[in-house]
Amino acid sequence: MIDRRPLRFAILGAGMAGLLSAVRLKEAGEAHFTVYEKGDKVGGTWRENRYPGLTCDVPSHSYTYSFAPNPDWSRRAAARFNVTSSRSPIVTGCASTYASTPR
Repeated sequence: MIDRRPLRFAILGAGMAGLLSAVRLKEAGEAHFTVYEKGDKVGGTWRENRYPGLTCDVPSHSYTYSFAPNPDWSRRAAARFNVTSSRSPIVTGCASTYASTPR
């Protein structure tokens, strides 16, 4: 006998990879998933690290989702604020548009 219960997914962390996982599961028609985040907002590593001069280690334009590009990067290597601000692709391009608020 084959078990026909729907799959359930647990996504650990609401950083870039966790949010992308939620988007792709939703696009695939999977409805039974939960994003677990220890912090009070999305951002993952970018939210956690706060040292002076923190910048992206790849060109900013490549640190985005293909379905939610950000043409407004302030510089070639984005600073932490640009990645975690309310206008960032993490927040506007994914969490608030494609997925429910992570829990």
